[in-house]
Amino acid sequence: MFARLRRSRSAISLFLLIGLGGLAGARAEQISHPVQPIRSDRYTPIPGGWQLRIDRTADASRKSESAKYVDAATGRLTPDAPIGWLKNDPHMHRSVLFTPADKSMIWTEAEIARTPRVPFRPVVVAHHAPRFLFDYHSAGGVLGLLFIGVVPPGRDGRWLHECSRIDIRYVDGRLEYEIRDEGLGNAVVRLVALPLAGSAGLIARIGIEGADKDTAFIWAYGGASAFFAFSDVDDAQFRFSPEQCSKDRYVLEAGSFELTRAFDKSDEIMIGEGWKLCAMKELPEWKAHVRGGSSWAHAVSGYGDPKAFQGSPAGLLAATRWSSAGNATGDNFFIIFLFNYFKIRGIVC
Repeated sequence: MFARLRRSRSAISLFLLIGLGGLAGARAEQISHPVQPIRSDRYTPIPGGWQLRIDRTADASRKSESAKYVDAATGRLTPDAPIGWLKNDPHMHRSVLFTPADKSMIWTEAEIARTPRVPFRPVVVAHHAPRFLFDYHSAGGVLGLLFIGVVPPGRDGRWLHECSRIDIRYVDGRLEYEIRDEGLGNAVVRLVALPLAGSAGLIARIGIEGADKDTAFIWAYGGASAFFAFSDVDDAQFRFSPEQCSKDRYVLEAGSFELTRAFDKSDEIMIGEGWKLCAMKELPEWKAHVRGGSSWAHAVSGYGDPKAFQGSPAGLLAATRWSSAGNATGDNFFIIFLFNYFKIRGIVC
């Protein structure tokens, strides 16, 4: 989604909700304020969790210091390394948010009776540089990714996971982010993400402060590739290739979407380990339904070019076909919503 921000307001706030099978159990959370100083060279404990500053400007000094604490032969931390020390790029770190795993949220009683040995352990993979992967395990594998970006007027903008300074805190099962970057202009983005209580999904509260007039805010969802497993952000499911998602179908409303995903034997989840566990082995006709939306009252949604998704948020906006409602077909597999001070727009790639 995209929004133009008026200078008359110092901050805006919205909620995003994305879940498989439905949306329930959303609850607002406030960002906590731990007293212990946050550091960029190590994770430090706070009540209920931990904290870290991801700071591009501190990378060189951190890498220099790491030479003292990382064994060159094994790549492991030495016994005298400080607790929580970073031995690699924290932009690549991630945490798992565990959603409910009740099969009745996804399947009917008759379908559950046909799949008594099918496990179900959905998770949201939350990167410490904020982007989110939705892994629905036996109900379809990877069924989408969520990117969030900000575009000041006249600039390319930044995806939040590419920003130069990110303060992240994990507290009692939720992740709290405070994000700054030269590419965001004067804007400061605060985000709280946590799993839904009654659905297999995520709720995120996002606030933007200090943004210039006509700053654009974007969130984009798509990429339901049905990959069964993930291990590294360079894996194929992060490349957003149209052929990976040719079976994805979207219906868009002003501030929401519904993704329908059918499966066949060409999907990754129907091969190897995925085939041993997936529900589609017993339910070949079953389709996954992922629903998402935001709290903004007015919106325009659209379909974006997946090839433009690897570039800047502004470049993706320029490659978007806007539509208030409709069905995505073929290689259209990303939805982008744009927020305006007066209206909201959305994109699907």
